[in-house]
Amino acid sequence: MFRLNKRAMLTIISVIMFSTLVGCSSSNESGNVAPSGSGDQKAEKIYLNIASGPSTGVYYPLGTAIAQVWNNNIDNIVVTAQASNAGAHNIQLMDKGDAQIAFVVEGVTSYAVDGINEFAGNPHPNLRAVAYLFSSVDQFVARKGSGIQSLADLKGRKFVPGGMASGAEITAREILRYYDLDYIDRNDISPEFVNFDGAVERMKNEQTDAALILTGVPNAAVMELISSAGAYLIPLEAEKVEAITKDMPYYSPYTIKAGSYPDQADDILTVCQENWILLDSSLDEELVYQMTKMLYEKHDDLVTSHAISRNITLENTASAMTFMPTPFHDGALRYYKEVGLIQ
Repeated sequence: MFRLNKRAMLTIISVIMFSTLVGCSSSNESGNVAPSGSGDQKAEKIYLNIASGPSTGVYYPLGTAIAQVWNNNIDNIVVTAQASNAGAHNIQLMDKGDAQIAFVVEGVTSYAVDGINEFAGNPHPNLRAVAYLFSSVDQFVARKGSGIQSLADLKGRKFVPGGMASGAEITAREILRYYDLDYIDRNDISPEFVNFDGAVERMKNEQTDAALILTGVPNAAVMELISSAGAYLIPLEAEKVEAITKDMPYYSPYTIKAGSYPDQADDILTVCQENWILLDSSLDEELVYQMTKMLYEKHDDLVTSHAISRNITLENTASAMTFMPTPFHDGALRYYKEVGLIQ
């Protein structure tokens, strides 16, 4: 009878074990569960762009931070933050297929859902919310020596409302109506449609008198204007704030606390809107569930990347739901029900 010696037997066993390991690893090298019927084919990557905002604002670095968290914790996705003019531009980028996710303030979202103003004749009933981000604060900044003490003083002056159809520019139009000022249908003000960078350069060079910086507090652009150009914040009158928030419920009163910026001795009364992560209802429910979950479970990573992320909490999302012009995506809704935020 033919017999294997001990060395030959060990060699055969080793070959069998190696073949088994190779077969197991080739079925799913990443360790993920492969879709049914996919065989050895790897799951295709999903590419997503976030329409954020100007590179000098809060939106863009926050978008980069969120993209990094999703990329690091969700398999088979590649998320990239894209600089933009923000506001209506972000939803327009989604319409073109250039972005699948957008950061948008509530007022612009309301326009898009209802199909009015920038979106006249083009309602967006499929927009869905994922999570609250932070409050965008209306920060009206005047040039040193301009003599501007109220927005009423902007009549006949040069003013930077933001890029055309940006969140800031749409906000400027809405607020200035309460001072009987109009730069679209009338020439009450000389507008310059540039973003944060352009506003800073024009004010530092005394080429404009005031600007609206719509973002979180504190903000680098406002800080630079106050520190290097001697600019200052313009408060809104209490009666104007009351009228604005009554007529447009997506606005809320906001106080920029004294000391938020250099040489800011007094509180500054203004208004703010909430920012949300938006996407289309057609995006996969499981994917959006995981995206929502990671925003909260990896919250510390977000805050490490950008301090404004500290506002992305379940408590803040619950509070911001008071006025939300679009429903949650089914994936986000599933997560919020799971953690007891929504019944």
